[in-house]
Amino acid sequence: MPSTEYELFSGLPTAVSTALVGRLSSKVFQPGEVLIRENQPNSRIYLIEEGEIRVWKGDPKSMSGVCVAALGRGHCFGEMSAISSSLASATVIAETRAVVRELVMADLPPEGGVRETVILNLARTLVNRLSGANTAIQTKHTEQQKSLRLLISASAFLTRVLIALSFYMFALPVVKTVRPSLPSDIVISSFFVVMFFWVAWTFMRQSQLELADFGMSLKGWPRQLGRSLMWSAPILVIFFVAKCWLVWAFPGHFQLFEPMRLLNAAGESSYPHWFFFTLVYVSLCFAQEFIRCAVQGSLALFYAATGSQARWRAIFVANVVFASLHVHLGNTFALAAFIPGLFWGWLYAREHSYLSAAFSHGITGLWIVCIVGVPS
Repeated sequence: MPSTEYELFSGLPTAVSTALVGRLSSKVFQPGEVLIRENQPNSRIYLIEEGEIRVWKGDPKSMSGVCVAALGRGHCFGEMSAISSSLASATVIAETRAVVRELVMADLPPEGGVRETVILNLARTLVNRLSGANTAIQTKHTEQQKSLRLLISASAFLTRVLIALSFYMFALPVVKTVRPSLPSDIVISSFFVVMFFWVAWTFMRQSQLELADFGMSLKGWPRQLGRSLMWSAPILVIFFVAKCWLVWAFPGHFQLFEPMRLLNAAGESSYPHWFFFTLVYVSLCFAQEFIRCAVQGSLALFYAATGSQARWRAIFVANVVFASLHVHLGNTFALAAFIPGLFWGWLYAREHSYLSAAFSHGITGLWIVCIVGVPS
């Protein structure tokens, strides 16, 4: 590269800088290779001829590490330890394949004001680097404070969820006693869903988090609904094809559309009852997804704050809570709820959208339970 592009030689005559660069030895570093290690001796100034490097304070690419500079063609590094004869103050790692030239102060000719010009450029570079490093460290500190708030908020909410689950489990014997006197299991389900919904909603109002942190936003809602329908369509088609096969394989036993099948089991078959049931059912779907998104979103924030990528762990744990809310309907029903719950947890994680997950849950349940009908 032309010698005039090196920041270190700015202001020098082209002939002087070209001759100087020509006398410098060069080295090639591969991606990920360490050029300078923090707290290790360094006596050279490096000029980047090709590639990109990153300067890190602390452990590189870790929660404690801070990237204080990203340098490329024409930049220099190592100047602080080379001038002060002290240990390196940061670790320098090649981000891409890098070609660098090595310079020691003795390589600079004493005549023609070369040393004075280079030292002035070094001083200017040091000021800019220190300012940039200070900004990067402040940004890292702010991010760590935010992560700490996320950890505290997520931990507090998950504690509340565990308390609510404990209450739910202890209440199951009572549910078994009063269940025969209730007109429908939907009364029991509604009570527990409302209870968990209240726990989630109270947490969100009291926490320092925004609803958007949980993917609860109407921004771009047509796209959210469109993506939800796109991912849900295969499930709707598969169930419809399976029902067609049952109608063909067992003639007279099933009909293609049986919206009243579930209501018939409860002794009701009128369309007003069907409309009321579907309204309550879809509302519960949205409420259940609200609870799931609160739990899964909190876990995702918790794992992100600790620097770990645990997407499926958050999906699994949140889905265990989701399935647990169906235990009062039977262990088989809870297991059956767990399987599609994995899909809605994945959809929420992929789209980061409560609306997408809730809409998918609603239309899937409406189609399967309230329109096509689940075979007994």
